[in-house]
Formats: sequence, C-alpha cells, structure tokens
Amino acid sequence: MIKKYYNAQHEVAVIYSPGYGAGFTTWMHDDDMSDRAVFDYDLVMAILNKDKKAIIEIADSKNYPHNLDTNDLDVLFVPMGCQFRVTEYDGYESIEILEPSSYRTA
Repeated sequence: MIKKYYNAQHEVAVIYSPGYGAGFTTWMHDDDMSDRAVFDYDLVMAILNKDKKAIIEIADSKNYPHNLDTNDLDVLFVPMGCQFRVTEYDGYESIEILEPSSYRTA
C-alpha cells in the first residue's frame, strides 16, 4: 500500500511538475513507479518544507527518473476518493479531475 499525505481537510497530496521542461510522473514509463511517485509521502514532506536538497535525495534514493530543478515540483491537494490524472504538455504537468475509470483515485 502507498503511504499518502493528508491535510487537515482529509485531502490527498498529489505531486506534479507545473513547469515546462521534463514532466515528473508523466515521463515515467513504469506505472507502478509513477503511482508511488505521485503520492510519495517523503517527497511531499520535502516539497512542503521547501527542502531542495531532500527533494533531490529522495527522488534519487527511490530511483525516480528526473531532471529536476528542485523548484519544479509542487503539491496539489485533491479530495479523498476523487478520480484524477496528471496530464502533460511540453513537460508542463497539470492535474485533471474527472470520472473515467482510467484515472487514479486519491
């Protein structure tokens, strides 16, 4: 089971890369790794704490493929149980919340 970070409103933290360049989870070719990375508790904590060194160390230690400027990752809180997917255009990721069964559930 994937350990997720929840805020006080019981929303789930979702990691994405809202800057042009290399997408974070959308450029991963391993769906299991992408599923882990999008919710990674340790990485969420580092992003929320703006700990640039920890962001890179965690991504490296978990073998997440990346070409990160540490400012490239952000967290969006999604209501628990909501279906979503991370979309990408030219490396710029965004989170799309919809109902189709092909989406992830927070």
